[in-house]
Amino acid sequence: MSKKFDIVLWGATGYTGQLIAKYLAQHADDTVQWAIAGRNQDKLEKVRAALTVPNLPILIGDSHDQASLDAIVAQTRVICTTVGPYTLYGTPLLATCAAQGVDYCDLSGEPLWMRQNIDAYHALAQATGARIVHCCGYDSIPSDLGTFLLQEHAQAIYGRYCSEVQMVMWAASGGFSGGTITSLMGTLNQTQNDKAKAHLLANPFNLVPEREADWSHADQLGARYDEELQVWTMPFLMANINTRIVRRSNALLGHRYGKDFYYNESMRVSNRITAMGGSALFKLGLDALSVPAIHKFVKEKLPGSGEGPSAKTRENGFFKVKLVGKIPRNNQNQQAVTLIGEIADSLDPGYGSTTKMLSESALCLAFDDIPQRGGILTPASAMGMPLIQRLRQAGMVFKPETKNQ
Repeated sequence: MSKKFDIVLWGATGYTGQLIAKYLAQHADDTVQWAIAGRNQDKLEKVRAALTVPNLPILIGDSHDQASLDAIVAQTRVICTTVGPYTLYGTPLLATCAAQGVDYCDLSGEPLWMRQNIDAYHALAQATGARIVHCCGYDSIPSDLGTFLLQEHAQAIYGRYCSEVQMVMWAASGGFSGGTITSLMGTLNQTQNDKAKAHLLANPFNLVPEREADWSHADQLGARYDEELQVWTMPFLMANINTRIVRRSNALLGHRYGKDFYYNESMRVSNRITAMGGSALFKLGLDALSVPAIHKFVKEKLPGSGEGPSAKTRENGFFKVKLVGKIPRNNQNQQAVTLIGEIADSLDPGYGSTTKMLSESALCLAFDDIPQRGGILTPASAMGMPLIQRLRQAGMVFKPETKNQ
């Protein structure tokens, strides 16, 4: 059954939504049929007026008006949504896509909400064929697709997969992402008086329901020296979601990387003292965000809807991550191999590069030859190499290489 639209952008009047609309207007070719959607007609018309697509269709709906969501979803092949926190506003739209068999991508970094969706809608999306893809931005595409690329390289060159991958946030510069902190505070708030949710949040395999908790895969919490990269590291704020996405990808891909595959993340710092001090401050910061008074203070200081860094800040930003993959020596006398991967972009990661990643994810779902696998998915399990190729063409670096044999 043909649909009127290839892509509908939900939340086009927000700061990130406007960036996505601009990206699609500049990069989607004339054959792409797309529309912007949201609650406010006047605001949507202002967004359209700022673009070079004067006849761009506008759709009106509300996250809490099921009839409007049904009507919007029925008209498109892909929903691309920036409306968060997703815990508060995302479920009805996602559920509608799952029920109607419509593909979906978002920027969620909210693991408890994602686990709820897996429990409630994974089987439904499998039945309808809806590809529901979370974390299509800075969290967690560099981690998820970076690991996928390194593993594909290992298999292609050496006929084996890495049993372990460590990701290190090497360097980054850009605007402050209020959405990431808002989502984090919302997640922490859910665990304050709920021990079961607190335990689930800490579980390294919380997005793989069929696997019991394995605390040997817990996130790095202290200072660590990385022998392969020869740098000191400390905990990385986004590891709590990125690591879970990578592990879910492995499970959805039939444990392609191995059932005992190990993955973790950290952030590079200049020396041991910084690593130790940064680790202590990291824990204090997470504890502080759980205090209601501090939570309220931070929330008041975050950018409001429609606000974010300047164009100059976005364009002058950048990020680079490095991944170290290890293929062990096996009983067939094949030597151990170490692989190094690099993922990078020359835009602010939280907004500039995230805009590129989510937009290309929506286009990939709409047009590329990807697996017809429905469910609550991940970027690697849903789109894999076709999305990597798109992002390379859009200027991102995805580079695997062998360090030694």
